[in-house]
Amino acid sequence: MRKLAAVGFALLCLGGGGCDGDDCGTCADGFFVRFGVVSGESGLWRVTVDVDGLVASCTVDRPRLAERVVACSDPAVTLSIGADETLDTLRIAGTPERVEVVVERDAAELARRIFEPEYDDVRTAAACPVACRQASGAITIE
Repeated sequence: MRKLAAVGFALLCLGGGGCDGDDCGTCADGFFVRFGVVSGESGLWRVTVDVDGLVASCTVDRPRLAERVVACSDPAVTLSIGADETLDTLRIAGTPERVEVVVERDAAELARRIFEPEYDDVRTAAACPVACRQASGAITIE
């Protein structure tokens, strides 16, 4: 989707006389973990993240959700909730070298995964300089 948006923006710039620095937009460095949640059972869900030795946690009481974006114990970590009220995406600001993610429901561990992200340079349009570095991974929860 990001690539498609960047291509569309690049075509718009080329057709309209080119891009300058003000038209390049912004993005932020980050590592994204996408959740494939097979079970959307009710309960107290906790996602614990070890980011280069710093630990943060996010808690979701399902089905009593108040927000679609959950503030975690560290402001550099956010957890978004999908339309079906299951875990969707964990976002970690910056470019960590090692990330461990543990998912629990009612204190029972459902998934654990260690990532060593390989970052891509992201441009908001082909004619723009590198705007940020991003990587992603995935966890399936049965």
